[in-house]
Amino acid sequence: MQILETEKLLFDLRPHWILSVKETWCFIPYVFLGLVFWLAGDKVTVFFAGLSSFMPALNPIINFLNTIPRVWLACGLILINILILSLIQIRPKQLLIHTLGLFFIFMSSSALPEIANLEFRLLILWGILGIFFTVLRLNHTRYLVTNLRIVIRSGFMGGSERTFFINRIQDLVLQRSFSGRFFGFGTIIPITASQLGMGNMGSNASMATGGSIGPAMAGASVGFSQSRNTVAASEEFCLYCIPSPQSVYKAILENLQPLAL
Repeated sequence: MQILETEKLLFDLRPHWILSVKETWCFIPYVFLGLVFWLAGDKVTVFFAGLSSFMPALNPIINFLNTIPRVWLACGLILINILILSLIQIRPKQLLIHTLGLFFIFMSSSALPEIANLEFRLLILWGILGIFFTVLRLNHTRYLVTNLRIVIRSGFMGGSERTFFINRIQDLVLQRSFSGRFFGFGTIIPITASQLGMGNMGSNASMATGGSIGPAMAGASVGFSQSRNTVAASEEFCLYCIPSPQSVYKAILENLQPLAL
């Protein structure tokens, strides 16, 4: 970034290390389950048999699991984990990418049955590559804060750059969770007149009823819906998961206050 004559660089930040843990968590089951099912081999069936003798009430579930191929079981467990994470983080794109990856792994192992444990090797490889490229992407993410603007750089092999001019910020939101206070990270969301930094939250409910008496019929329906704007911590439009957020928040406010006056 080229610094202007009247501009002073206040902070040159990268995402907090905890974000690498959060972002790579979805790839850890690939490596873990791939290793477990590859190294355990037929011992998985022996484990289920021992569990069945210890807890007879689980016999129907264990008998069903024994009929499922190991690769289906591993991919199913991974898909459940990805589904839960995508719903919590509201990332349907993440669910689609992982689903396509699992489909490719399953089809590759089916097309090359002569290669022993290929599916589990591909699971491990996919997990390692996912962790590597996620950490690489986060290492190429930078947040530059000056007395005049906020610059957000993200991605590698091209990437993107977005600039917020401080004199156009109408509101500034600091979000810190309990873990953020403990580990020292948080998110700063600049809100502009064009509603950058805001999202839409909606809900709706409806009820319908009907009945008939002889040839006569009657019905009624009631519907209700509402929507409201709310602060949205999108990585593209905010200082997402940065260290020492309180100091950065205070510095931006100090440079924002004279402009407001």
